[in-house]
Amino acid sequence: MKLLTIAFGLALISISCLAQENYVPGYIVKKNADTLRGYLQEERKQDLLKQVKFKENSNSAISAFGTDAVVSFAYDQGNIYKSVSFQSADDTSVTKTYFANQLVEGGYNLYEFEENGETDYLVQQGSNTYLLYNTTYHGTGEINRPGNYLNQLNLLCVACDQLRPRLTQLGYYHKELIAFVSDLNKCVNPGKQVKNYYHKPKIHAEVIIFAGGLPISSVRSQITGEILARFSYPQISNRTFLNVGLHYSNTINSSTLLSYGNIKYHDKEHHQVICVPATIQYNLVSWVVQPYVCVGFSLAYLSEITDETYFTPRVVDNRFGVSVIGAAGLEVNISKILLAKAEWRYELLLQYPAIGLALKF
Repeated sequence: MKLLTIAFGLALISISCLAQENYVPGYIVKKNADTLRGYLQEERKQDLLKQVKFKENSNSAISAFGTDAVVSFAYDQGNIYKSVSFQSADDTSVTKTYFANQLVEGGYNLYEFEENGETDYLVQQGSNTYLLYNTTYHGTGEINRPGNYLNQLNLLCVACDQLRPRLTQLGYYHKELIAFVSDLNKCVNPGKQVKNYYHKPKIHAEVIIFAGGLPISSVRSQITGEILARFSYPQISNRTFLNVGLHYSNTINSSTLLSYGNIKYHDKEHHQVICVPATIQYNLVSWVVQPYVCVGFSLAYLSEITDETYFTPRVVDNRFGVSVIGAAGLEVNISKILLAKAEWRYELLLQYPAIGLALKF
């Protein structure tokens, strides 16, 4: 219980901390044409619509620049974002200005941005900007917003009729749209260079080594250890992870069967789980303190040992198979490589919460 109290106290103290952010090399171009090199906030498209955070060096203060102050910014060896204005799909009298990721540069520029979980595209030709979006649906299956991207591209094909037949098979995917707009540029301006700026989302991989437990009492306790490889796409989401590795837990549970005066008969059970799990972890927030939920499957080995009592002999039951995993927990980022972690897990049996420390490499 003391460990639980300490962990809860850490959570309350740290919950007020700012969101945990990483910064990577890049530059910004201000509206007065000044270019500043330094460090940009880690790339996550949904966080970059209206502003970008920047600092000139690792120790300097963080500044936030909006679309009114910056015309573009770029990550070293990565994506380029530009300030682009367009008419809202919901109300054409409303003009929105967002930072959008540039995919193609030519007579027709292609951009993408992510808003409310949906990816939309912009085609810019001179002073004209065309918003492209796909059909979206309500949870009931009814259409929420009819897609317009084929109609918009059909209008652009006025300048190049030979591309129209491709629209019947054109999917709403970045590779297909990049190829179509690139070919539109080549058709309209065959002598002008077309640049493709698309970069694949980079996989971020790290190794987590965790050791913990919960010594509730001399008759109830658990120790846990695991080594996980964790994968994510920070450009898409910094809160969703794929975990694959090796997990071990040993749970001890004792209970009193009968008591005659000073003589007590106990039932003592050991549950050892050794498994190779594959789970999807979703962190509810991206703060220093990160509560999370986790689901998945594992190839698991379970050893159940019931100690001999006055009434029954010792029983050993070993099983191997596929198990469902469900877990909820809390990660506290103490430093870049050190985590405090608490997790309550179901895998073959409902385990006690495990509280401990983890190293991140």
